Amino acid sequence: MLVFEKDTKIVELEIEKDFLQDKVKELKGQNVYLQDQVEELGIENTETLLVIYCARASRKMIVALALSWIFFFAFVFFMY
Repeated sequence: MLVFEKDTKIVELEIEKDFLQDKVKELKGQNVYLQDQVEELGIENTETLLVIYCARASRKMIVALALSWIFFFAFVFFMY
């Protein structure tokens, strides 16, 4: 009787070990996928920040150009 219980327990543990190994393989696959997704999101985030920065810089340049022309014409107008 004792030998039968030990064999049963060994088989149960082997089944559980196989199940856990399959689960680990599945989780490793998900981990790789998620790491790739995080990397892609980081690249997209960097690109988006660069676009925003360029848009702000462009707006600042346009405002600076407009103000410089306003001051130029005001200067010319008041000089005459």
